[in-house]
Amino acid sequence: MDFLTNMDWVLPLRHDALTVIFNVFTWMGYTPFFLIAIPAIYWGWRKDVGHRLALIVFASAVLN
Repeated sequence: MDFLTNMDWVLPLRHDALTVIFNVFTWMGYTPFFLIAIPAIYWGWRKDVGHRLALIVFASAVLN
């Protein structure tokens, strides 16, 4: 069970390229991403998908 609680084995796996990739995934959970992505989807791709996505994000924020 120590393997699951002690994360020292992860440190040798670190690589600069992977750090950049995972920082992008982390940034996708922050507010600025949604403030850029939702209008871009609404104006540039499909309005119905952008509208539904905005409603889902709003409902999630209200419920949390």
